[in-house]
Amino acid sequence: MRIILRNIIFLNVFFVFILHVGAQKTYNAPGNENRERGIPEDSAGLLYTVYLIGDIKYPLPDSRSLNLLKNHIDKESDRSAVVFLGDILYPLGLHDSTDKEFNEDELNLKQILNTLESFEGKVVFLPGNHDWACGRQQGWETVKYEEQYIEQYLHRGNVFLPDLGCPGPVEVELSQDITLIIFDSQWWFHNNVKPGSDGECGFVEKAELFIQIEDALRRNKEKKVIFAAHHPLFSVGEHGGFFPASYLLFPLLEIKNWMYIPLPGFLYTGYRKYLGNIQDLAHPEYKKFKESLLDIFRKYPNVIYAAGHEHNLQYFEKDSLHHIISGGGGEGTYIARSKKKTSFASQNVGFNKLSFYTNGNVWMEFVSPDSTSSGKIAYCKKLFNKPVFDPEKKEPVLQSRDFSDSVVQVKVTEIYNRGKFYRFWKGDNYRNVWNASVELPVFDMGSEKGGLSVIQRGGGQQTISLRLKNEKGRQYVLRSVNKYAEKTVPENFQNTIAVTAIQDGISASHPFSAITVPLLADAAGVMHTNPKIVWVPDDPRLGIYREEIANGAFLFEERPAGNRNDVESFRRSEKIVNTEFVINKTQGEQDHQIDQLAVVRARLFDADK
Repeated sequence: MRIILRNIIFLNVFFVFILHVGAQKTYNAPGNENRERGIPEDSAGLLYTVYLIGDIKYPLPDSRSLNLLKNHIDKESDRSAVVFLGDILYPLGLHDSTDKEFNEDELNLKQILNTLESFEGKVVFLPGNHDWACGRQQGWETVKYEEQYIEQYLHRGNVFLPDLGCPGPVEVELSQDITLIIFDSQWWFHNNVKPGSDGECGFVEKAELFIQIEDALRRNKEKKVIFAAHHPLFSVGEHGGFFPASYLLFPLLEIKNWMYIPLPGFLYTGYRKYLGNIQDLAHPEYKKFKESLLDIFRKYPNVIYAAGHEHNLQYFEKDSLHHIISGGGGEGTYIARSKKKTSFASQNVGFNKLSFYTNGNVWMEFVSPDSTSSGKIAYCKKLFNKPVFDPEKKEPVLQSRDFSDSVVQVKVTEIYNRGKFYRFWKGDNYRNVWNASVELPVFDMGSEKGGLSVIQRGGGQQTISLRLKNEKGRQYVLRSVNKYAEKTVPENFQNTIAVTAIQDGISASHPFSAITVPLLADAAGVMHTNPKIVWVPDDPRLGIYREEIANGAFLFEERPAGNRNDVESFRRSEKIVNTEFVINKTQGEQDHQIDQLAVVRARLFDADK
């Protein structure tokens, strides 16, 4: 019996040894060799330096990554920044001061914060899933605890971003040439209590987040942009579905490196790779998050995307997106060797360093600890060259314009003007109305409603829309008369004849039907907006939306939100809320009820139109 047991133990140990032999710790793609000599640039031409580090984990009693980071940043001037990419405190963020776990949390947090005591540059902390208590009910509270503690301890102002658990995006100007955009990606994945449903974070629908992200990129398209979030979009680590072969038999090694307990680990690794929990790239919600961001980044080349989440160092270049994972602040976990997927991956601790130069070059280094105080350069690469942005050389934009013509003779659109053969198969519809020359009033932002300014784009999928406000804070909406079908069809059918067919179907709707609604709604006893059709000229005050909005026919109407006691057709309501808010209130509190007859009346009216 002893011989059999000894043989079983020997075979298990041998099997584990075989599985670990050849485990890839560092991978450099061909042509991107490890360059110990560092960045081949003149240091005199250095404009700005940014350090990226995430997933510190447990910094006590000693952290090689933090000590190395301190050695580097103590030599920097105020033309530098350190960005902590989330998962600041393990395992569940900062507990309440009355909790027994608080003292240990505080010691770990102080160890991180003391690293910055001599640093002269800018500091930014953003939260990760562990700071949100791994999705637990108290997650929002732990994030707010962390924000309050860090900012009070450092006395550096607003360094924990975004504020109060909102997702952002927040734009931080590092220099006139470099903008850091902070986005709390964990907000997207957190399915417990969080801010946003009341509009307190500056949006109503989740889809509006991506509109705001694109707007931030559009505002900074002439600059160099670092987009910082906790969750990566690519990975050859465990969240990407890659695990060491030993996990197939000993999955508990992920928890403790000594737990060699034989189990069917292939079930666990297969689940993480092909289905995933919500923190894995394979999960449907994560895929939606990833694809939504990638659709935006494709329009803005040479964005630097910085993330943590994985406990290692990785770099990808995808469609001119420079994707950095710098999550080696606490430990180095498994990475897969893949020539096709990544340019660099290292199962080591360390951080990433970005260097911006006067000649427009941007260089990247991954730095890991060794026996020296400055560490070793594990990987070095020139990311791109983009001329330094100088706001003084930018062509001035006139902020006002003389709209001497109060009306203009125009056509809404000519895209539905088809020949007899096409009309025979698809019908006449309202093609002649869409193509008719009509007289429309010219929309003057400077005088309308006492003067309007742009807030942001609207969240409509079929229309181009813009939200505006006047000096009293009353909001209004410009919405294109024509609708656009491309965004409503599945991605596989975009840029195909299917889009053309669906787009042509819009000719069956009357372009001016909206202006008949108020009269009908009054008769039915339904609250309503008061749209009018206007022509939006090429107005410089449209700002970053000028190219998209200018020279088009739009509906202009009040936005039903907040206090609209100025609008009779809203029954002078002082608090107008969105659908999500109503659902949360009625489900969470018994004293909130819906006027069901009013809902039925509105829905019947909508169906009858």
